[in-house]
Amino acid sequence: HAGAASEGRTISFNGKAGKNYFLNMPIYRASGRLKVDGAFIAYNSIYSRGFHLDGAYIDGALPLYFYVPGGLTNFNIILGQGSGVADLFSPDGRKIGQLNNIGTSASNILVSGKDVKEGFWKIVFHEVRGRCAILLDEQLPQWIMPDPASPLKISEY
Repeated sequence: HAGAASEGRTISFNGKAGKNYFLNMPIYRASGRLKVDGAFIAYNSIYSRGFHLDGAYIDGALPLYFYVPGGLTNFNIILGQGSGVADLFSPDGRKIGQLNNIGTSASNILVSGKDVKEGFWKIVFHEVRGRCAILLDEQLPQWIMPDPASPLKISEY
């Protein structure tokens, strides 16, 4: 209901250790910042809409991670709907390219050939003006994580 996740409000529930829980917060037209304690977190990126970021809530460089399963020959990452700059890094730490849609409607990187590696890829946002969306290729699991040490790894869905 309205106001359930308002500033200063704590949302808690009794969970059991070793169990996974899904908290759905469909805030398509709003934005905010969540502080999560005592749990690992992953964000669902809906392919047709992407995962949205709001620069008003980003305090400097923001690394986010996504998983690329084995067996792919290529995949595409798009930075669209808004203005932002982000670097894309492979699982071995190599910078693959930069997404920059400031002054344009979208920026994309097509990763192909021997650059395609299974594992956790990193996108580091350096600048976000207003809101922007990151779209993962539809071949990829549609989950984005702030911490690869506590991953959500889905290879079939």
